[in-house]
Amino acid sequence: MTWTNALSDLLVATAVLPVLLQRMRPSVFVLALQGLLLAAVAVVFNPNPAGILTAVLVLLAKVIAVPWLLHRTAERAAAYALVEKVTPWTYLGVVGVLLAVRLLSAHIAPAAFGATAGHLASAALAATMLGLLVVATRRLLPSQMLGLALTENGLYAAGAALAHGLPLLLDLGVLLDLLLALLLLAWLTGHVRDAWGHVDADQLNGLRG
Repeated sequence: MTWTNALSDLLVATAVLPVLLQRMRPSVFVLALQGLLLAAVAVVFNPNPAGILTAVLVLLAKVIAVPWLLHRTAERAAAYALVEKVTPWTYLGVVGVLLAVRLLSAHIAPAAFGATAGHLASAALAATMLGLLVVATRRLLPSQMLGLALTENGLYAAGAALAHGLPLLLDLGVLLDLLLALLLLAWLTGHVRDAWGHVDADQLNGLRG
């Protein structure tokens, strides 16, 4: 097994865990671990000074800034004390994503993108879809923010694989966009908590009726 295949498999594993974990704190830790993997991906696909600088930016944004922001948001919203249910439909969604990506990785992606990039591109697709599954199945607003961060991680890995390393300015722009979006969502989550006393999306939807 090559380093790229190992990184791809770990990327999928760190995307599956937040879907199945019922508490926010370990999910934030897994997100930071996934950021480490993406920093390694940046160096593997672009082994030069620009790739190393990109890896440093990824570490600062995805291992430190984003997890810290989610941690602060979850603490302010008292989300760490809450447990979210994992329904049978969630398990079915995870199995469906993994089966689809396995088929893609075995038969389609290698022929289209090459064995190395194809394997990582398939893993990136899995991470993106599983991040969207977190957004769709979680009730707490901080958990949905985490799902958006996971989705962006998958898209970032896909870009790195298919483009064999993204340009530095594009990397910087993407990371800044992610941070600004999460800052805005954190601000809104805080205001929802202050106004309604909770951050449960299901209860907020019920207010419309």
